[in-house]
Amino acid sequence: MVHRDLDAAADRVLSVIACLGIRPYIRYYRPTQRSATKAAEYPKIAEAMAEKLQQKLENYYTRRAANSNNKNKREKSNDISPSVVIVLDRSVDMYAPLLHEFTYQATVHDLIDLEDGCKYTYEINTLAGKTQQASATLSEQSDEIWRQYRHEHICHVAEELVAQFETMVNKNIGYSMHIDLASKCLDIIGEQELTTISEFEQELVTGVTTNGEQVNRTSIETRLISLLDDQTIERAAVNLRQLGIPTNDTTSYAESDPNKPTNKCGKYEWKRIPQIGKETLGSRFSPAVYSIIRESLAKELCTELFPWVNEAPPDGPPKHILNVTATSLRRKKGEWGSRNNSQKKAPGDKKSGAVIIYIAGGVTLSEMRAVYEIAQTFKREIYIGSTHIITPRGFLEDLKSLHLKMLI
Repeated sequence: MVHRDLDAAADRVLSVIACLGIRPYIRYYRPTQRSATKAAEYPKIAEAMAEKLQQKLENYYTRRAANSNNKNKREKSNDISPSVVIVLDRSVDMYAPLLHEFTYQATVHDLIDLEDGCKYTYEINTLAGKTQQASATLSEQSDEIWRQYRHEHICHVAEELVAQFETMVNKNIGYSMHIDLASKCLDIIGEQELTTISEFEQELVTGVTTNGEQVNRTSIETRLISLLDDQTIERAAVNLRQLGIPTNDTTSYAESDPNKPTNKCGKYEWKRIPQIGKETLGSRFSPAVYSIIRESLAKELCTELFPWVNEAPPDGPPKHILNVTATSLRRKKGEWGSRNNSQKKAPGDKKSGAVIIYIAGGVTLSEMRAVYEIAQTFKREIYIGSTHIITPRGFLEDLKSLHLKMLI
C-alpha cells in the first residue's frame, strides 16, 4: 500500500515538473539523531519518495533525449540558480497540524463544514421576506474576494468587509456571503475561546509569552491543567494535550536553548519571532517549512539533514541573493506565487529556479501561507503540495482513526 501511494505521489510531482519545464535536483529530509533501533523502526518515507521521484525523472529525461537531437539528460539551464525539489514527511513538523491558524482561509477550513472542501452553504433573505439557502464555491480562480483576503488575518478581513459593505455589496454578489462567513468564524472563535487557546498554544511551542518573556514551566503546567478542565473548550483542549505532553522522541521548542542555531544537523528547530506586536500576536510560530525554504534559497540548508538524492547542484549565486527589500505580507494583496504573476522575461534572460516542496502525510494551511509569503517577498516560483490539506480538527480525526486501525 505504501509503495503504491508513493508511486502515485511521485507521478503527480513529475507531472508538475514536466508542466513547469524544469530539471530539478532532489533532496529529502533525513533525521539523524536517533538510536540505531529507533532509526530502523522509523519509516523512511521522504527518502523512499525522493528516490522513486529521481528514478522517474531519469526515465523521463531518457525518453525526452531519445526523441530529440540533444542526448544530454540534463540540458544546460538558463537559470541563475537551479530548480530544487525538497521531499519532506510529516515528522519534520508535528506542531503545525495542531496549532490554530487565524488567516481567513485557515479559519474557514478549520471551523466551517464545507461541502467537498470548498462549497459554503448559507441563508439569504429574499425580496419577499423569506429565508432560503444559497451556496457558493470558495475558489481563488473565480472568487475575487477569496483570492484577495484568504491569507489575511480573520479579524482584518471582517473589518475590511464591513467597512466596504455599502460600496461593494451591489458590485459583487458574493460580498454578503463573505460577511456571513467571516462573522460565523468570529462567532465560533468567541464561543470556543480560541483566542485564549491560541495564545497558550504559541507559548507552548515557542517558549515565549506575549510579552516576549521566557515561559515559566510551573505556570504553563498550571494553566494547561486549568484549560483541560474547562468543558467549554473540550475540542480545542485535545490539541493542547498533544502539544503539552512531552514524549521520549521529541523535545518541545520551549525547552530548547534560544541561543542555539535554528538548524542543527540531526534535528530541525524553529525560528522565534522575538518582537511581539499586534501583527504577530497569535501567529508567532513559523512552521518548519518557512525556515527550510529560506535556508534552501540562501544555500544554507544542512546537507546532512537534507541530503541530495543523486548529485548536488553546482555552486549557485552568493548567499546575499536574499538581501532584497521585503514588504509586509500581512497587508499585501495578491495571488499565490503563480508563474503568471512574475514579469515576463526575454528568452535569454537569467531567472531563479523553482522550488517545489512535497510533504508526505499532508500539508497545513500555515505551511501554504508560508510558501505564499516567501514567494511574494523574494519573487520566486515556490510550490508546495501533498496528499491532502490538514486542519487541526482533521489531524486529530486522522490520529483517532489511526488508533482504531491499530486495534483491529
